[in-house]
Amino acid sequence: PIKSSAASDVYKRQLEQRMAKEKPYLMEGLAKLKESLGEDSFKRLISNVHNINLSGPRIMLVADNELHRTNIERECLPAIAEAFNVTNIRVVTQG
Repeated sequence: PIKSSAASDVYKRQLEQRMAKEKPYLMEGLAKLKESLGEDSFKRLISNVHNINLSGPRIMLVADNELHRTNIERECLPAIAEAFNVTNIRVVTQG
C-alpha cells in the first residue's frame, strides 16, 4: 500500500508539472481551484484527471473513470467555474 500511495502522489504531482510545461495558461486557474477546494479534495479529485482543455468560456476535464467523473461533477463544478472563469464545464471519461 505504501508504494502505490507514493506512486499515486508522484502521478498526481505530475499533472501540475505537465500542465505547467504543456499548458501554462491553466496554472492560475489550478492554483485558484486548489485554494478553493483545499489540498485534500484537490488531490483526490483534480490531480488525477488525465487532461484539461480550456477554450474561452468552456472547459473540459478528462476523468479517470465514471466514479471519478461523478465525484468531480458533484463536488467541484462551482469551484471550477469560478477558478477558470468559465460558464460551460464538461467532465468526460477517457476511452
